[in-house]
Amino acid sequence: MGRHGLHAVHSDAWEKHHELPVHGIRSNHQMSRLITKLRTLQSPNERLQQLVYEMKISVQLFSGEQLLQLAPYFREIELILALHLFDHHLFGLKCEQAQRLLQMIVNYEQRLEALEVIQEYIIDPINRSRLQQLFPSYLLPQVNECLTNIRGQSHVYGSIRSQRVIFLIDTSGSMSTEFYTNCGEMFNRLEFIVHDMHKILHHRASLNMKFNLICFGTHVHKWKTHLTSANIHHLKQAEHFLDHLEAHGQTNTHDALRQAILDDREVDTIYLLSDGEPTTDMRTILLDLRQWLEQHPVTIHTVAFLMGHDRDDPKPRQFMADIASISGGVFRCLDPYTLSNQEFNSTRETYDENPNFQDDGFVRFFRQKLKDVPSNLLENIDLNQIDLLIDLPHPTPPDFSTQLKSRSRPATEISILSFHIDSHNHYTFDIHLHLQQIINCQWTVSRTYKEFKYLHQQLERRIGSINLPQLPHDSHLHLGKQCGQFMEERRKELDTYIKQLYVYVSPHDYPEFDLFLLMELHTNQIIQQKQIEWMTQHQNTLPLAPYESIPPPYETLY
Repeated sequence: MGRHGLHAVHSDAWEKHHELPVHGIRSNHQMSRLITKLRTLQSPNERLQQLVYEMKISVQLFSGEQLLQLAPYFREIELILALHLFDHHLFGLKCEQAQRLLQMIVNYEQRLEALEVIQEYIIDPINRSRLQQLFPSYLLPQVNECLTNIRGQSHVYGSIRSQRVIFLIDTSGSMSTEFYTNCGEMFNRLEFIVHDMHKILHHRASLNMKFNLICFGTHVHKWKTHLTSANIHHLKQAEHFLDHLEAHGQTNTHDALRQAILDDREVDTIYLLSDGEPTTDMRTILLDLRQWLEQHPVTIHTVAFLMGHDRDDPKPRQFMADIASISGGVFRCLDPYTLSNQEFNSTRETYDENPNFQDDGFVRFFRQKLKDVPSNLLENIDLNQIDLLIDLPHPTPPDFSTQLKSRSRPATEISILSFHIDSHNHYTFDIHLHLQQIINCQWTVSRTYKEFKYLHQQLERRIGSINLPQLPHDSHLHLGKQCGQFMEERRKELDTYIKQLYVYVSPHDYPEFDLFLLMELHTNQIIQQKQIEWMTQHQNTLPLAPYESIPPPYETLY
């Protein structure tokens, strides 16, 4: 693996010293216009609608400082809802900015809700500890879990929210252009992008995500013919593909976009990164793009990666902004020549001082924004008054099973804290599992070293030894050590092993591991109880028709 492989992914220092100038944020004129409008609006409904309208008409992002300028116009719960709506339109937050934002929310539980939303936007996780001091001691377990999950927003791509995504990467000859980062280290463009993609695959790819990588120079090359699930085996393949990319040829953006949009109808989001003018006329690409999007509507977020330019050429920036505008995406620009808040002309629509919020286009855009917002937030600020926004069905029990399968698996959830001698006079190690995400439950299962070894052999046959952590050696030689001392060392080694295995190998995808942990047996019972508790809490809002008995979330092993 090259120098931009996974060995560097974990380095918070890398993030701190290799920041690049990311532009494409809102201009002073745009911000002044929005703030002036918010001052005149009285209701939460109107303020939220105006905010979303501003997002609809412009491809440009809000910076962390711009978010702080807007935050005082949204109160408590309303602010949390606004943070949900920012979605891709927020460039990112430094921990210092996140701290100032959270201090605007007085209620500690609501402050925690806000932290859970903005953790996706944090760009300097090395400073995450400063957020801990904003909460009382009784909330620290949830706060620490949230802070542990902060991986750092992609400096190049921003937040990756879609679960059906294609990364379209320019590998033309100009991507070999070199530049210096803030710490004085030299990279070429493609090297930097490959490193950032490693970070995304390592930290952002969830189990239910499907993705593809397409690179383009003179010709278009696909990693896979179609979207592929982000399991550990495919992620390793993708990393290998990235490490062998080379910069050469022209910039065939036209064919790359056509294939990405039309060849796989499952994709809903494309991230297009390019560093210059395409080989094909830009007007031809934009005209054809509109036709392709009529056949298969997708959102295209664009990144103009122009580090190392020796001249200021606005055409590539405007071209990438136009692609984002046509498809409903957002635009980012990494370019030392671009003014930090230069305003880009949008091809979506012109600004209307009194927009029609009943317009079908706006309604669709707003509904899309509300898609993943918790319904209790909408109810708390009485958005149900707005016919165009809320057409909420009766609440249904959350799909705890799917949520549990698709969540991240932090190493802190699993540990081996002790060992004992069982009734057969065998040393067994006590594996403690504490699931704090989605459901709060815990259990302990005891396994011998021989069972660990058998599990490792089963997984090796399925996914190969290269994708597994190393199992401690099968040694019976204590060499002068007391048996208890030897077993304590073995416990520590197995604790490290099981943590690494749990993070990178999903029990939900590998029944051998599931059975080893007795995970499905326990989670089936706990999830069913969780559903019953949920229905009891929401009985006043459920339909009058009686519920049938709740089926098991998924088939039981026994």
